[in-house]
Amino acid sequence: MSKGAPFEAAASEQSRGKPVKRELGGVHYSLGIPAGYRLAEESQRRHTWEPTSGTGFMVKLTVSPRSKTDVDGAWVTPPCDPREAGGISSSSNRVDGVERDTSIGLTLCIADREVSLHCSAEHTRGHLEKPEQEAALALCKSLQLAR
Repeated sequence: MSKGAPFEAAASEQSRGKPVKRELGGVHYSLGIPAGYRLAEESQRRHTWEPTSGTGFMVKLTVSPRSKTDVDGAWVTPPCDPREAGGISSSSNRVDGVERDTSIGLTLCIADREVSLHCSAEHTRGHLEKPEQEAALALCKSLQLAR
């Protein structure tokens, strides 16, 4: 690769429109990815699924440590709060001079682990149009913990 050449990810298996089952940071998951997607980034803490060609949603999964609380001088991971299950998160940024929604997602607290699994979806163009938000969130809502 010459200096300044665009990065191109190595080829990976394409999804077939059925839920994919993978492991990320010791967490096994199932995710409903449309046909024609590939795993574009794979590290110990992050997976990114994106279309093999053209435009569409990028789905990013991240495993991260859960917050800890000081209990009598010891830092402990509090139990998952069922009232917070499935909370939706979003982010926005200035894109081409306009404040736009850039991603939408949710976080799964994993009861028997000290980590959580976060899913976010964004569009390859860099922002989500309002009508796309529901479809993007549906991708993250298909995320399930698997064994």
